[in-house]
Amino acid sequence: MIWKVYFWLLVAFIIAAILVTGNNVTWKLHLVDWLNIFFMIVGLIGVYGYAYKHRLISKSFWILFAITALIYQLAYSFKLDQRYGASPATSTIDGLTTFVPLIPLFVALYFYVYRSKLLN
Repeated sequence: MIWKVYFWLLVAFIIAAILVTGNNVTWKLHLVDWLNIFFMIVGLIGVYGYAYKHRLISKSFWILFAITALIYQLAYSFKLDQRYGASPATSTIDGLTTFVPLIPLFVALYFYVYRSKLLN
């Protein structure tokens, strides 16, 4: 139940972010932004698979994705967003506010890959 709530919270946050910044953004996104969108959407699909107990793609894909997404998100939160983001971060607090809300996403992916029987 908690993972379903988290999934829908992520969906709501993504929609809110689009609505809030929609008129203020020129939509000239860097590769870093496109990668972040990709990792968020695919990660959201993984959370959906775990929350609603659906087998989506393969176990090897999710292992590779989870590791790659975690490395990328750490780099994005603490380095890439500061360099290429619309509003450059000036401290690690900004990186933490970007990364901390995504920790449950990686926990859900871990449970999906290693703890559930869905992908076996």
